[in-house]
Amino acid sequence: LQKKDLTENSDETEKSLDELILLLETLGIKTKDRFIHKSHRYNTAFLIGKGKVFEVKRAMQYHNADVVVFDHSLTALQVKNLEEEFLN
Repeated sequence: LQKKDLTENSDETEKSLDELILLLETLGIKTKDRFIHKSHRYNTAFLIGKGKVFEVKRAMQYHNADVVVFDHSLTALQVKNLEEEFLN
């Protein structure tokens, strides 16, 4: 999942996400879905908005996925909050 500031170029964002997917493939991790979250500000609890959390959780259930990769640093609290949302 890529967090995109609305001032970023969308081509740069797509390229960065493509590079991340290639890196994951070299690690043996197959990408089932990809998301770009566009926002003016960060959600301190999750980094992404609550609606995007729900969308990712639904995709995880659909694909039977157990890993979500963010192309952005997360705080320990954000990791904890996302784990609680995704695993419950």
